[in-house]
Amino acid sequence: MVAAEQFKVAWDQTLEWLKSCDRPAWDGYEVGLLMQRAGVKFNWRLIAQSVDTNEREWREAQQAWLDKLLTLGCPESLSAAVRAIE
Repeated sequence: MVAAEQFKVAWDQTLEWLKSCDRPAWDGYEVGLLMQRAGVKFNWRLIAQSVDTNEREWREAQQAWLDKLLTLGCPESLSAAVRAIE
C-alpha cells in the first residue's frame, strides 16, 4: 500500500473511532488538531521528497497523533494503522 493510502486508512479509522468512542468532544477536537498537523506535514514531506527536515517534522507529528490516541485508549488496530504510515 502506498503512503497516501496508508495515511487515508489511518485517518478514516481515527474518525470512525472518534464517532463511536465514549470520549468528550474536547478529546475529539484535540485529536482533530493533531490529525490536521500530521496531514500538513505528511503532504509537505511528499511534495518536497526530502529526507531531512520534512521527514523529521512528519515523524514528530505522526508520533504526537499516535501518543494522543494511545492516551485516549484507542484500539490496537488504530494505533497499528497510524504506525504503518511510511
